[in-house]
Amino acid sequence: RNSRPTEFSLVFLDGDGMHAFRELSALGVDATRDAVACVLDKHSGPTDELEKNRELINLVRDLGKAKQAKTAVYVFRYVYERDVYVDEQYFASAVINACSRAGVWGEALTILLEMSERLVEADTTMYNAAVSSCGTGSQWIQALQLLVEMSARSV
Repeated sequence: RNSRPTEFSLVFLDGDGMHAFRELSALGVDATRDAVACVLDKHSGPTDELEKNRELINLVRDLGKAKQAKTAVYVFRYVYERDVYVDEQYFASAVINACSRAGVWGEALTILLEMSERLVEADTTMYNAAVSSCGTGSQWIQALQLLVEMSARSV
């Protein structure tokens, strides 16, 4: 196994700037998978849950800042497929926000729907990010529907 993706993943996860991220994203999905696997391996004990959550959320936030929404959604799916415990509201909010920053409104709405199907109650942050992504994508009808839904759910 090539150690280069893991090195860049660790640098990225330690927050050492966007240069490392550009290197990581250029390496593709395998590097992203390695980045998430490093977080999960590094924080495998029950006392490490908070730190694991923090690093996964920071990873997704950094992906959002770089407008790498598809990679953020990949991380979301990777984590959920492996039944990793995360703070679902914060994690989903970070992914929806990443979609919003990139203007990927369809993905944002899909994540919001998936959280509802998982019986995770959407909070104001999730809805605001989803509305913002619809606005960025000029999907005003979708944005208005979300605002109506927020009102109906007293969010």
